[in-house]
Amino acid sequence: MILDPILHAQRVGDAADAASSRMAEAHRDLMLEVLAAVNAGGATIVAAPAATFCRSLPMREVLSDYLAGPDERTDALIALLAACAAGKPEGRLQAQAWVAGMARAHADFHADEAAWSAL
Repeated sequence: MILDPILHAQRVGDAADAASSRMAEAHRDLMLEVLAAVNAGGATIVAAPAATFCRSLPMREVLSDYLAGPDERTDALIALLAACAAGKPEGRLQAQAWVAGMARAHADFHADEAAWSAL
């Protein structure tokens, strides 16, 4: 079988673009789901496609997984709690940034599996 090299390159490029698009969509969807779940409560179930034994987790387990990471995450959470408890206006911005970081880390970990399981 003889393949046209230009056609082959185009097909490979198209496949890469499609995979990249699926990955970006999955990443966005996972982030939005975590952001919504934070507002809904710890028992809220979120997608976790790369989880070994289940494909979803309660939000409290996503938080627990995130806190199991580098100590800087826990330190930042303590600092934002202190800022909020003291009524400092920057507490809200710190909280939004911290939650966005957690959502991003969750999406980073699970997006690949979510993108490929959608096929």
